[in-house]
Amino acid sequence: MAYIGNSPDNIQRGRRFIYEFTASAGQTVFSGTDDNNQTLDLLEANEQSVFLNGVRLIPTDDYTVSGDVLTLTSAASLNDFLVVETQAEVANISTYTRAESDARYVNYNGDIISGDLQVVGNVSVSSGDISLGDNDKAIFGAGSDLQIYHDGSNSYISDQGTGNLRILAEDFRVVNAANSETMIQANVDGDVRLYYDAARKLATESGGVSVTGNITVSGTVDGRDVAADGTKLDGIESGATADQTKADIDALGIAASTASTLATARNIALTGAVTGNVNFDGSGNVSISTTATSDPTLTLNGDVSGSATFTNLGNATLTVTVADDSHNHVISNVDGLQTALDGKLSTSGKAADSNLLDGLDSSAFLRSNANDTMSGNLTINASGGTGLVVEGVADQFGALFSKDLDSPDEPAVVLIVSDADTPNDDLALEIRGNGTGSSVDKTTTMSSADTTFAVFGDGTTTIGYNSLGVNYTAPNSAKLAVNGAIDASDLYIDGSIYHDGDTNTRILFTNDEITMQTGGSSEITVTPTGVRLGDTGNGYFQPVSGNYGSIQIDGGAHSGWEGYSIGGHSVFMSNGSTTGIYNDTNNHWILEGIHNGATKLCYAGSEKLDTLSNGVSINGNLYTDGSNAEDYDALSGTSPTCNVDNAGAFSLTMTGNTTFTFSGADSGWSMGFVLQLTGNGSTVTWPSSVDWAGGTAPDAPASGETDIYVFWSRDGGTTWYGVQSIDAAA
Repeated sequence: MAYIGNSPDNIQRGRRFIYEFTASAGQTVFSGTDDNNQTLDLLEANEQSVFLNGVRLIPTDDYTVSGDVLTLTSAASLNDFLVVETQAEVANISTYTRAESDARYVNYNGDIISGDLQVVGNVSVSSGDISLGDNDKAIFGAGSDLQIYHDGSNSYISDQGTGNLRILAEDFRVVNAANSETMIQANVDGDVRLYYDAARKLATESGGVSVTGNITVSGTVDGRDVAADGTKLDGIESGATADQTKADIDALGIAASTASTLATARNIALTGAVTGNVNFDGSGNVSISTTATSDPTLTLNGDVSGSATFTNLGNATLTVTVADDSHNHVISNVDGLQTALDGKLSTSGKAADSNLLDGLDSSAFLRSNANDTMSGNLTINASGGTGLVVEGVADQFGALFSKDLDSPDEPAVVLIVSDADTPNDDLALEIRGNGTGSSVDKTTTMSSADTTFAVFGDGTTTIGYNSLGVNYTAPNSAKLAVNGAIDASDLYIDGSIYHDGDTNTRILFTNDEITMQTGGSSEITVTPTGVRLGDTGNGYFQPVSGNYGSIQIDGGAHSGWEGYSIGGHSVFMSNGSTTGIYNDTNNHWILEGIHNGATKLCYAGSEKLDTLSNGVSINGNLYTDGSNAEDYDALSGTSPTCNVDNAGAFSLTMTGNTTFTFSGADSGWSMGFVLQLTGNGSTVTWPSSVDWAGGTAPDAPASGETDIYVFWSRDGGTTWYGVQSIDAAA
């Protein structure tokens, strides 16, 4: 008989067991029952093989055994997987009975064994099956990572270990037990399909999904309860669209204008002075027959009397009787009559006895026998010379002339305040037409014989002579010529100062506003608000109201923006919430800053660098002319936190058993950091979210040794990938 392994004549009897434990966080001691309810037995073992997460541990260095208790030198992390294999050899036995040998060895011709079968090399089955009983498992991986078995009721493919369960296929299909109906199909570089009774119902596409048949939703879609809201669509005709016209809707027969009748007929009833009712069902027009509840009567009282009764609201005739003179017809009994009569002047009355003259109230006239005032213009035709003379007290008088006193043929206007001796000596105001006639007194001291505007005082005090001249030669060349100083504390102008011969160029004075215009357009405007350049659409230059700056602009926002334009191509502007530099030629931002928010640097209108609350975001590549410098934090203590919001590199010199915490990672971003760790012989506990290269966390650095670690995450820190970059650096 042939056997696998030693023959029955050369065999060692022994015992071998495998124990499996799932560690808790920080666990060092393992004993008692394992995950499979087997009790750890180390007393009879000549040899132990211990594995932590698939890595074999070294006796004494990594663990010690005392009785049936195994103690790790460094604490395990949460869900670490510990496997202990024991083996003891008893003795060599030269001979066995047939029963003893058959119980321990496999006859390749069909024997059945009880226990474990170990094979070094490949196992090939050319025909036939490999059969496993219920709950007997095909186990793969050092830690029983993958298991395939049947429990008598159901079949299982169980992934219990490190990493993902991956099924590799070009064309993946799940079919029924008879291999006659496809249930799931996934095509490489293509779609994924779900079937119902061999009929495809849902398939993924490059732009989304395709559904064949109806969709039933019990929850919400984008926050809307489709099941409830969908009832609002009931009754809409198939093929109806949101852009249907009135004609389309009328054709459906649902418009009131095309309805044949009302669903429920209604009664229209009249009450009050008339009564009547009619039923209306919408099938046509209706009329209401009315009946008056009583015949109203109209009665007149007072100076006239009479009455009429409207029978059934028909026509009626009213006869009026006027009372006799016993009611005393007097003017005062008629409202407004006395006032109207008072406004009339009889032909025999006097004007002084009336408040009106030719329709004008007496208040509109100047009285010659009393002090009086007037408003408006007073025009006097004084073709004979003197226009108006006002006599005062003690021979003082004033006069207004329409012609020059020295030469009546010279047109002029002269206002004289004099003591009645020689009016010309005390000339107060003179306006001449051309200055060619005789001059008034004191003109010999004026700058020109053509002086046409002169103001004198009392003969001893002069005011403005030899200083001011007004020349008028043509309608478009009026000018004010000042040959010296204007001897006045204030100069009042009611209107504008024009450029000679150009009415479109002027300085305009109005209340609280000065405007400089050229070509008829306002170029500079000064108001209490500030100084504005250009039209009313522009803002004002003002003193600074804030804490910084030399000048500010306010108002005149274009499209809601205020700011300074440079040559019409670059604008420094703000709308109150956003401030920046704008390219007004190509219509895009150069620099954009959100108040209390992000600042953006752009290239040709495309954002390239954005500031964030916790740093900056770069859209595109980052090129530097030199090395990149990252913030570095030196940690301390036995519970340090590596916060990637604060730094990209950390260091720690251990002072005891240390437990790390990682934080600050943002979901959707690739974030990582470097850790320099110097040991002191203590243990290190890493976050459970770290997946280590090779599946096992590296040992803590020995006392005085320095290790370098690199960690990376792209899901906000849910999973960190870690690797020991340098081990035991000097």
